[in-house]
Amino acid sequence: MAVRSEPLTSKDGGIKFNPGKIGALITAAISWLTTYWCVAWIMQPEPGKYTLVIVVSIVTEIVLTLMKRCLFNNDHSDDGIGWAGIIVDTIINAGGILPRAGRLLTFPPIAAILAVVGVGADNPSVQNIGGFIIAIIAGALLSVLPHRLWGSGD
Repeated sequence: MAVRSEPLTSKDGGIKFNPGKIGALITAAISWLTTYWCVAWIMQPEPGKYTLVIVVSIVTEIVLTLMKRCLFNNDHSDDGIGWAGIIVDTIINAGGILPRAGRLLTFPPIAAILAVVGVGADNPSVQNIGGFIIAIIAGALLSVLPHRLWGSGD
């Protein structure tokens, strides 16, 4: 059973809002942001000189999107390119998320859950390992969601 999003139309039949496509655009923007963070970390530009970082991150995101489209088409001969795109994009997204991911473990509800099972969220090892796991999972989701959501209303 496939989950589908239905376009929303106004009563006069004017503007259509497709929740799947809106979600795809939002997740694609977040994916680009993580790519930007990763490229900025690698390039280490001088303050105020981020134009090249923006251009490189946009070009990188476009190339990765085109690679991943190979996996989401009907031609299975190019699936290797698609899988390579997903793996590389997941790593890049995770690289952008990783410096921020460990903080999620100190968010009070999550810290409380960890404390119940005897894990201290303020422990640097827990933050490193937990942050890495969060970054990889979020990176993979950001790699795939824009493609899956875009087609969900078709």
